[in-house]
Amino acid sequence: MSLFSKQSKGVPKRRQIVADTSVFDFDAELSDRYTFRRNRTFTGSSSSAVVSAAEATNAQVKSPRLHHHSLRRRRRHVMALLGGILVGAIAIAIIMAQCIAVISIRMNDMTITADQSYKNTIIDYFNQRPFERFQATVDEENLTRYVQSNSPEIKHITIRATGFGQAEFVLSYRRAVAGWVVDDTQQYVDSEGVAFTRNYGEAPAVTIIDESGIDPQAGRTVASNRFLGFVGKVVGYTAQQGLIVREVRIPLATTRQVEILLADVDYPIKMSIDRSAGEQVEDMSRVVRYARAHSMPLAYLDVRVSGRAFYQNKD
Repeated sequence: MSLFSKQSKGVPKRRQIVADTSVFDFDAELSDRYTFRRNRTFTGSSSSAVVSAAEATNAQVKSPRLHHHSLRRRRRHVMALLGGILVGAIAIAIIMAQCIAVISIRMNDMTITADQSYKNTIIDYFNQRPFERFQATVDEENLTRYVQSNSPEIKHITIRATGFGQAEFVLSYRRAVAGWVVDDTQQYVDSEGVAFTRNYGEAPAVTIIDESGIDPQAGRTVASNRFLGFVGKVVGYTAQQGLIVREVRIPLATTRQVEILLADVDYPIKMSIDRSAGEQVEDMSRVVRYARAHSMPLAYLDVRVSGRAFYQNKD
């Protein structure tokens, strides 16, 4: 009978009550479980009319107004970050565009093909000066001097941007005003007195006739540098005075004096390479104009001495 049956071995009712009343959701977030724990301090206020201390920085409960301000401040930070990234990207693009990575060369006269040795010289220049591989920092004058050290026939170099990271170097060559064969090598000189061996322009109209009788090999340094430079300056300054040099002669047994023959003038003008070419040309032009104005028939004119001009009449 059930009266004398053993008691059920189930859980006592007092324990069942406790178990039934202590039901927890163990899958809930810790922040939800411990939100209203004892001895916990909350900062902030959900009301815009109530202001608590430090609610703008570390408040846990924020009013709609404060929440809006926080979002706006965060938006400004994000926009500033994006703006900085955009500016940095633009700066990098500009630097890459200014960088001279691909080099091309050409002469200022499109009918002339530039020698590839000029390109190799320019590449060597940038290899020695990597900080000048930007169009904004490259020194054109210094680059021109570097190229002229190997190729004096180049007068100037101009840089033009042709594309992203590409640049074209336009080379201007010197115009020869006089020429002379020295030791079986054709030498040229321009109006600035620079001597060179490679002429891209027309053949010079002024020729140098060597009547000195001296072995060119013995006077090679004087003939190829100082002498040719002096002759070039004389031709240039004479053209500025409205006169034209048609011939230059080296007198007998000397390499430091020259005789200049002018167009429409039938007598030679003696000059010295030890005196300034500009001063001698000025003295020469005064005497030539004076002789023309007074119909003076001269046998020669000598302006080798500063401040004086010697001449001899034909009669």
